[in-house]
Amino acid sequence: MSSISGFTKIAQYLTHPLVLIGFVLMLVFGTYKQLIKSGLLTQTSKSESSKIIKLMLQYGFWLGMIIVLVGFTLQLGTM
Repeated sequence: MSSISGFTKIAQYLTHPLVLIGFVLMLVFGTYKQLIKSGLLTQTSKSESSKIIKLMLQYGFWLGMIIVLVGFTLQLGTM
């Protein structure tokens, strides 16, 4: 019960979209780090890591562009 009451104190700060996105990313990457430490996921080699980073940057860019376009579309729709 105390963990839920602790979260309710923090939840009020998660209303801003950027804070919410940052919180979710922190949880995702923190979980991934713990999975690697526990041995459930294997560590990647240097060449595999660079390929993964390149794909993350490419998809992250396009995801950002899509989110910006959707935001503009929604903004224009409310005018």
